[in-house]
Amino acid sequence: VIGMSAFILMVLNRYGKQWVWRSWLSPSYAKWAERLFPLILLTIAIVLSTILHWTTRGVATIGSVPQGLPSFTAPYLPDFDEALNLLPTAGLMALIAFVSSSSVASTYARLRGEVFDANRELTGLGLANVAGSFFQSFPIAGGFSRTAINVDSGAKTPLSSLVTVLVMIAALIAFGYMLAPLPYAILGATIMAVIISLIDIATLKSAWHRDRLDAASFIAAFAGVLIFGLNTGLVIGLMVSFASLIWQSSKPHVAIVGQLAGTGHFRNINRHDVVTFHNLLMLRVDESVFFGNSESVHRHVVQATRQYPEASEIILIMSAVNHIDLTGQEMLISLNKELLNQNKHLSFSFIKGPVMDIIEHTPVITDLSGRVYLSTMDAVNDLKTTH
Repeated sequence: VIGMSAFILMVLNRYGKQWVWRSWLSPSYAKWAERLFPLILLTIAIVLSTILHWTTRGVATIGSVPQGLPSFTAPYLPDFDEALNLLPTAGLMALIAFVSSSSVASTYARLRGEVFDANRELTGLGLANVAGSFFQSFPIAGGFSRTAINVDSGAKTPLSSLVTVLVMIAALIAFGYMLAPLPYAILGATIMAVIISLIDIATLKSAWHRDRLDAASFIAAFAGVLIFGLNTGLVIGLMVSFASLIWQSSKPHVAIVGQLAGTGHFRNINRHDVVTFHNLLMLRVDESVFFGNSESVHRHVVQATRQYPEASEIILIMSAVNHIDLTGQEMLISLNKELLNQNKHLSFSFIKGPVMDIIEHTPVITDLSGRVYLSTMDAVNDLKTTH
């Protein structure tokens, strides 16, 4: 009852401010009233809890708050064997901390039109945790609830964190005991009323219509947070996203292309009216080639050669390929040999510089039955006359 009542009041303060405050206060006073209301509500809850002895009636409260500041102590350094045992757990905690912090930072950066830099976020987290280790702190990470309340209170710069630190120090030194009667339900209601604004149904609907795999990641993270908590829910969402990425990459799009008449452009024969050449088979690989999709790329090429048996020159357009791993290279070497046994020649066009740096001195290039062309137009001009 206490939590629900506080939640309703918080929601009214947030979404009904037009008639709760602004109908009888000037805009400047209404703004202050709206922002101070949560603090006023917490103060009233502490007073009522003290007068009515809520703790004796089964209401969970904060209770005793330890007084004083943590002492400066050198962090404990485990030996090598102990460090190895701690490493998996510590690594998982670091991952969760980074994902949690990055999620909230990127969310509010997007809402404010700011730029989010994951490297700076990770650097800040690392420095904060190193400094905190000298004061026996818990692992440090950004959180949705704390950030949401901070932003909702009007914070716009990192100076707000300094104000929070000063208030916490004052509470630990002087008036921490005054917070003891505060019910947890009031704190929970405060957080829920702020967090509710982050539930973005419109984005979920958009993802559902545009990309079901992205929508699945949304739903998995949302359900995971509700059932298991924020950190576990974020990890679940991250795992589903990775699984979706791997699944998409394992099913690369390989298009048979032809030339747009009178141009140097080449497009999918199933989408455009294009010119083809009887002795040429041109395929565009629209994905990096790696262990997860190399067999699929091989299968697409083999099926295309069977569909166009008269083509003796096979051109793979690599403009969308950003990387070829060892498995992908072995597949291309094998494909070249298979085609050569069928009196067909394999050529490449539009290989990017970084990719060429990797494969230039490997059998992918040195044993290639055809040639490497700077552009597909060059390949067509050179090969369409050979028959």
